[in-house]
Amino acid sequence: MKSNHFNEIQQKVLGAYMEDPDAFINCQHLVSANIFSKGVYQDCYKLIKGYHLKGVQPDLQILFSAAKKLGHSNEECSVIPTFLNQYLSGAQVVEYVCILFNDYARRYLLPKISRLSAQLEEESCSVPDVISGAKDAIITVELALNGISKNK
Repeated sequence: MKSNHFNEIQQKVLGAYMEDPDAFINCQHLVSANIFSKGVYQDCYKLIKGYHLKGVQPDLQILFSAAKKLGHSNEECSVIPTFLNQYLSGAQVVEYVCILFNDYARRYLLPKISRLSAQLEEESCSVPDVISGAKDAIITVELALNGISKNK
């Protein structure tokens, strides 16, 4: 479970994005649904992005209704009103997105590094395979940091 402070950061970032489709202009290479907690926060990011791509300015009622249609409970959707009036300066958006991205990178890397560590404990491990796995995980995060898709 995420801390209240972390949830507040997500709420502020989503609120800023809801109000301004260009909120991520200085950090867009770090932003994806993955930086948000799974569930209502991740879905709200996807919904807001979808509305902006259609040229629709989402409001709380639209977002709440769409989240409910995705199967979120009233309790889960109760965070949506906290997105309102979350003005952030450009520097604050970058700061908060960096916090969210760092959390995502930790969540992505930790299980991979743990698995690689366990492989190294085995006598029959292939060190080149472990090194390759470590490089792949690190490169994935570095590419995201530099705004490059691994599929490009």
